[in-house]
Amino acid sequence: MIKFIVILILIVVVVGAAYYFFNKREPEESKYSKKPTKFQLYDSPNCTGEMITAIELGSNFDLDAKIEIKPDEGKRKACCMKLENLRINDGFAKNEAGKEIFEPKDSMKNIATDQIELEGCSNDYMFSISPLE
Repeated sequence: MIKFIVILILIVVVVGAAYYFFNKREPEESKYSKKPTKFQLYDSPNCTGEMITAIELGSNFDLDAKIEIKPDEGKRKACCMKLENLRINDGFAKNEAGKEIFEPKDSMKNIATDQIELEGCSNDYMFSISPLE
């Protein structure tokens, strides 16, 4: 009887250990940013003028979140933007004649730090951004 109980315990331990080792799950990748994010619009080329819009997000911000940036009524034109730890999902900028002067490219989906000049200035724009990492 004791042999039977010992064998039964050994089988339970072996099966439990096998289950543990063969069913290990990889830890889920974090869905929250680890670094702060910055988005700044300036009213002069080369980002030298006055900042007209600024958004800063701390770490632990949802990576799937999309933030839309549009001009407020009466705001000055945007000519340049500085980005840090951002992904530009979508957007546009048009000059006074309605010609597109900015359209996001695939390379803008992963921006660690960058300065982007609009080809002219615009008060007709929209940018959809998300934290990168």
